[in-house]
Amino acid sequence: MKITGLLLALLVFFAAAQAQGAQVTIDPDGVVSVKFVAEVEEGLNVIPLPVEPIPESIMVQINESKLVPIYEGDSLYVFSPQPGSVEITYLANISVTDNVFSFEVRGDDLVKLILNPEIVLLSVPDNAVAFTYIDGGLLIEFYGPQVIEYVIRKMATSTSSQSSTATTTTATHTEKATAPPTETYTSIAFTGTEVAFWAQFGLIAAGLVIAIAAASSVLLLRRRGRSRFLREGLSNVDLEILRLIKGSGGSMMQGDLQAVLRLPKTTLWRHVRKLEELGYIEIVKEGPFNKLLLIRDFE
Repeated sequence: MKITGLLLALLVFFAAAQAQGAQVTIDPDGVVSVKFVAEVEEGLNVIPLPVEPIPESIMVQINESKLVPIYEGDSLYVFSPQPGSVEITYLANISVTDNVFSFEVRGDDLVKLILNPEIVLLSVPDNAVAFTYIDGGLLIEFYGPQVIEYVIRKMATSTSSQSSTATTTTATHTEKATAPPTETYTSIAFTGTEVAFWAQFGLIAAGLVIAIAAASSVLLLRRRGRSRFLREGLSNVDLEILRLIKGSGGSMMQGDLQAVLRLPKTTLWRHVRKLEELGYIEIVKEGPFNKLLLIRDFE
């Protein structure tokens, strides 16, 4: 249902929420999450978002209670039962051009950009006011508007010599929330553009048993109705992922899942993170690998 100008005019309580500076985090896989706090009034509030979101990932909370978000026209509409501070988190919608990831920061508010060491920023943001190392990454504070462009640094492993050579690779990605930075910062004087890089092991593996399970799950999925899942914001790819994990006994390595679905790594990661946010799966680290556990019934 659309929010129209006439509907807004009929509402008694309507306010433009005052948003504080946003925290924008780019994780090792290039996924961008946004988190910020806005002051709202009782009634309907309109909140401009600093970065274009993936709508189904938007979450709004006030005093640990979830509110129903409505997204339209680059703005978020939130009806609050009381005045106060609401916390808003979501995954950003990312575009890719010539193997370069990018997203736009809108407005002129202060933004805190947190870069993981695997991220290679292609330029220093305009209007940058501070650079701080935080947990091995880099925190850049700047004022918008600004287009952020970056690539992901990966590791190529030599099996014969057991030595590694760092290379820069990219993957297709369309696009979201991580933990806030620690309050204990160690500041340094900025003397130039400094970004630390570390390597990340990639993984792709497939097995005959998993392939058979995948084929069976996909055929079963196509025969069943999906109206309930569509209402919850689940796509066909999301459903296939859930059925593959269930068909593998309720757990599956992310690398095996990628090999079966033949999706780009960052595209698969976007769906995995979405399913985790919706409470369907849990992501468990096993060394450098991700194990996906089914924790919620979806049928």
